[in-house]
Amino acid sequence: MFYYKLASSQKYIYKDNKVRFSSLILFTFTLLIACSDNSNIMGFDIEKTKAVESEWKSKIDQQIQKSNDVNELSDWFEQEGVDMRFDLPLFRIVELEKIPSLEDPKCYTSVSFSITELKEQRIESYRVSSMGVCRDQTGAFK
Repeated sequence: MFYYKLASSQKYIYKDNKVRFSSLILFTFTLLIACSDNSNIMGFDIEKTKAVESEWKSKIDQQIQKSNDVNELSDWFEQEGVDMRFDLPLFRIVELEKIPSLEDPKCYTSVSFSITELKEQRIESYRVSSMGVCRDQTGAFK
């Protein structure tokens, strides 16, 4: 609720802000409902991405149970066919897989592995995540 002071009469006018707030909540709720069933937002296959993330997480969990040494994990990634463009102990992130967009050939979903906590070359915690990536005609990121 707000009170406004009129310059001409020096009186205060009460203005209820509930209507605006209610409209905002209704709009947000409608937007969430409309987008909740859309598994292909902007051509990115959300269901496939979740499945790929889950599969990689399961594989990595099994490997880390055998050994949580970062160098052994790096060797294992190479055996799995993961392109090791980055030095895992230094950058702590590896792109596991690219999932092409359903609609735009310049877009894809990047599924990545990142080390969140590393102690003495031992992996304490990690994360498998995904991100939608699009490039423009020159190849630069959008």
